[in-house]
Order: sequence, then structure tokens, then C-alpha cells
Amino acid sequence: MPDTALVKVEDAVAALLRAKTELDDWEIETDPDSSINSEAPKRILVTNGGFTVDQSDCLGQSIHRTVLELAFMSGPQPLGIINRANGEAIAHAHAAIAADRYLNDMLQSLEERDVQSVADELRDVHAATLQYDVEYYTPRDDWFTIIGQGGETF
Repeated sequence: MPDTALVKVEDAVAALLRAKTELDDWEIETDPDSSINSEAPKRILVTNGGFTVDQSDCLGQSIHRTVLELAFMSGPQPLGIINRANGEAIAHAHAAIAADRYLNDMLQSLEERDVQSVADELRDVHAATLQYDVEYYTPRDDWFTIIGQGGETF
């Protein structure tokens, strides 16, 4: 089964993070179930919170908008606080993403949104999240193919 367009975006961001040497001691994951149960001391989970779709004026295409979320988990921390390990990893992750903001021209935009402390959503693992607003095109009836800048497909 081919990957959906959104999975391709998540995987491309995860690949950027894995290539960043400053994040070598962090486990980068895209499967929420495996991350919550993981024993790795430092984890980054790349996920999304759903997406919206609008008709595009371009040749039967749809524009997808999503919030991409990177959850940084380095162990328990006080509620409402972003610990130093998470804060440093967030800065390194953003540097990696900022160096290839369009994911090799796959995306129309990828803009940072916010950083927040998170506790309840991740069971007993307190975390911090870095969120990005992402836009990309697909054919209107094919949500597996991304139409990148210049018409290249992914």
C-alpha cells in the first residue's frame, strides 16, 4: 500500500531530524503507539493533528493544510515547564527544518507555529511540542501523490 501524502511529509521531516548530528542521541519516530510505549530515554515523535482540504484553482488540485507536531520527550519534567534537554532539541530540530523549509520543493510552505509544554496527552511522559503549519498540493482525487513546486510529484 502506498503512503498517503501526509505520511510522506511526516517521513521527510523525520529524515531531516535523523540527519542532524546534534539529535543523534534522540530516537525519531512517526508511530504514536510505539513512541508512548518506548523505553528510549529521549524521543521525538513526528505526527499531525489532522488536516483541511480546499479546492485549488490549479488544474484539479487540492491544497492540504495541516499542523505538523513534533513532540519532544526526555523524561518527567515539572508541569508547564520545558526542560533544557527538550528546549535544546527543539532548537536543533528547528535548525534542521529551517535548512530545508520546503522539503526539497515538496511543500508550498512550512512555517513554525509555536512551542508548548505538554503533559496530559502523553500519559506520564511530560513533553514539549514544536508545531508547524504545512501546506502542500495533491491531485484532487489522489491523496497519495504530492505535487511539489514546479510540478514534480512525490
